[in-house]
Amino acid sequence: MVMAGVITRERLDRSLQKQLMDEAEGLLEVASSAIESVPTAAISNAHEAARKALTALIARNGYRVTAKDRHAATIDYAKARPGFIDTKTSAGLDVLRRTRNIVQYPEDHTRSGRVVLDPEGSVDLARRLVNRVSKELAPRIPPPP
Repeated sequence: MVMAGVITRERLDRSLQKQLMDEAEGLLEVASSAIESVPTAAISNAHEAARKALTALIARNGYRVTAKDRHAATIDYAKARPGFIDTKTSAGLDVLRRTRNIVQYPEDHTRSGRVVLDPEGSVDLARRLVNRVSKELAPRIPPPP
């Protein structure tokens, strides 16, 4: 999985994993509360929650994303893991990342046309991903003999 300039080997840091997951869960709460009142904030926070969770997974596996476009590389890491996310989730993450970029940096996307915002769908996608990563990071206790 090590790719020069994109993903590098890193020391395993369990406290970082926990911190990132705590941050992801907090961001999900903020995103959920902003769905009706500030949809763009809901989308930005949902994206950040998903990215933090994936970063925790990357850290758990002893890696760190070092690419210039860390957000895209983080999603690419999740896509590259066999069986981790399905095609629909993968496509949803790409849409979430692009939508977040448009709402966060509208001046860079003046030719993008009208953007359809789906804050509820964004938060739902991020929640499913955070839950999936939480299960992946949970300690595995072998069944009793």
